[in-house]
Amino acid sequence: MLFTVGSVFYYWGSSSVPKQPDVMNRLLTANGSKGRFVLPDSTVVWLNSNSLLEYPETFSSSAREVSLSGEAYFEVRRNEKLPFRVQAGEMKVEVLGTEFNVQAYSGDEVVKTTLNCGKVRVMMGKEALELAPDQQAVCDLRHRRFHKIEVNANYFSAWKDGK
Repeated sequence: MLFTVGSVFYYWGSSSVPKQPDVMNRLLTANGSKGRFVLPDSTVVWLNSNSLLEYPETFSSSAREVSLSGEAYFEVRRNEKLPFRVQAGEMKVEVLGTEFNVQAYSGDEVVKTTLNCGKVRVMMGKEALELAPDQQAVCDLRHRRFHKIEVNANYFSAWKDGK
């Protein structure tokens, strides 16, 4: 009987403990600076000037999700079981493993995702585009247009190499 009462209190007590909120990390670069960071999943992120990246201390068991305001270049570690997602304003980018640049500064009317290698799916609302290397998704927020164009992807990520 003592064991039963103790078990009931143990299970009741453990289920009533409030879940701790996810701890969010923030990476911020100042005006005129850039930074290279490594996320918990070994993804390398280059943040351009005046950029903010938010990500959880521990990624969920179903996806690796980050939020970006500004510009960043991502070198994502491949993990087919955990897609990597970047929320940049109204645009969302989803990848398994690749290298790409996202330009989404607060106040800009155009958000761009440029693919260097691999493959990504870019979404805006219910629309989705798949990009191949040297393609760019352009999201015109003012006119609610979404399209892709052919580009030299190295041009759009040259900032991380100081060019």
